[in-house]
Amino acid sequence: MSHVHELNRITVSLNVECKSIGSYLLGYIDPEDEFIPLYPGRSDTNLRNRLYKHVSFGDFTHFRFFPTQRVRDAYHQECRDYHLLHRSGITNIIHPGHPKGLPYSCPYCPKGGVN
Repeated sequence: MSHVHELNRITVSLNVECKSIGSYLLGYIDPEDEFIPLYPGRSDTNLRNRLYKHVSFGDFTHFRFFPTQRVRDAYHQECRDYHLLHRSGITNIIHPGHPKGLPYSCPYCPKGGVN
């Protein structure tokens, strides 16, 4: 399981490999010191740069990330997180799109629908 990190350029550069593939969760730490995820996402090409973009937006204070070896695995992890967190008030309400040019379907949608 991934550790929770502050979302800033230093922690991203120290913890996330350049040009890695993977999924992530963005959120904040509540008063009981628990991580509250509000935004599941992924990068199919450069996870570090994707997180840098979120740093510049300033919408979240913390993140967790899950590096993968394959784009399919990153997509499935993002779909899993989306479905697990969807009813709890995440900020991205649109289902994750499948990777460009790849026909992967969401394993968590009814009948394995392509999204």
